[in-house]
Amino acid sequence: MDHKKLLEQIDEWYNNDEDQKIVDAILEIPAKDRGYDLIGQLAVAYNNTEKYDEAIQILFSIAEEGKADHEWYYRLGYAYSELEKYEEAISNFSEAIKLDPEYEPAYTGRGDAYNELGKHEEAVLDYNKASKLDSENQEGSNGIGSFLSFVLLDESAIDLDLLRKQLQEDWGIVINKNSEENDDSQSLIETINDMNLIVSLMPAPVPNDEALDNASTNFYWEEAVDVTKSHKAHILVSVLGGEKDLLGATDLFVKVCTSCLKQPNAIAINTLGTVLQPEFYIEYAESSLKEDQFPLMNMVFFGIYSNDNGATLSFYTYGLGLYGKLNMEIINSDKAVDETLGLLQSIVEYVITSDVTLKAGETIGMSEEQKLKITALDSDVLGEESLQIDF
Repeated sequence: MDHKKLLEQIDEWYNNDEDQKIVDAILEIPAKDRGYDLIGQLAVAYNNTEKYDEAIQILFSIAEEGKADHEWYYRLGYAYSELEKYEEAISNFSEAIKLDPEYEPAYTGRGDAYNELGKHEEAVLDYNKASKLDSENQEGSNGIGSFLSFVLLDESAIDLDLLRKQLQEDWGIVINKNSEENDDSQSLIETINDMNLIVSLMPAPVPNDEALDNASTNFYWEEAVDVTKSHKAHILVSVLGGEKDLLGATDLFVKVCTSCLKQPNAIAINTLGTVLQPEFYIEYAESSLKEDQFPLMNMVFFGIYSNDNGATLSFYTYGLGLYGKLNMEIINSDKAVDETLGLLQSIVEYVITSDVTLKAGETIGMSEEQKLKITALDSDVLGEESLQIDF
């Protein structure tokens, strides 16, 4: 097998969590014939199979080429971090960031290392950067399992003691105060079920008028723009690393956002490309999660518009990219609003909770008789590929 075909096969093995097959296949090739790319993939496979010393050794064998490659530094940093050599890990993650300031995994890795060393302020800065990079790609594959929202505040303050109390009373989530945390702390970092939870006060409005632009999309809330204009600060809420348990990450994220919205100075939440009322978000979260149901209205925005002055209505979703799915649309429907929206919501909930991937050319329905055609669409409203449901 030539190197190109082997690299394609390696991608498939990664997707199937078959890392030992990668190690075995590359080791069958004489060392002198492996080349930089295959040796780099061998290091990744060693890391994934917890052979961190071997990963470091093999990476140093290509150090001359690697020192111009941000991924080489990241892989080295990852191995050192797993060996609890956090200073070495931070050094290598920092070099990766110098080479590619937009490389999100390096910020997350360095944040983890800082956190292990008790350098919580540095960790928050890196986690915040990682979250913002994820938010820029929330609808792309890189954002799968990484959730980010901003709770808008009418004054720059956060009560972490109240937040902890709310999390425990409402959801049974216990986050104890860190021994190094002082009374002026404005951030909370916790690892829960292998996911990083970050809650951090940002003492300024959401940058670049993002929240204000998003508020204009919420046709359900007439005061959205005016309320958003009044915000003076925001709480960044992020859950990173939830790609292996998307429903668990969703559950944690929505619960924390809901508790943050109970801060006395919380006025709205900037999420899903829109701005939602606290009461709306809290009501749907509590009614869903306390019944062990998927919090659909907290995680997917359903937009509506008309192409013909109301003769027909079109609907679209925003947020499915976080689950590795294409967004959906129903265009120019003459059916009743409740009927059309209800159908779209049912399809979306089924796709997420059952991890179903719809494809163009297939059909879908909510009964054995219903067969709605699915087609691919270059969406005008979303600016990306979506799936049109013929209804």
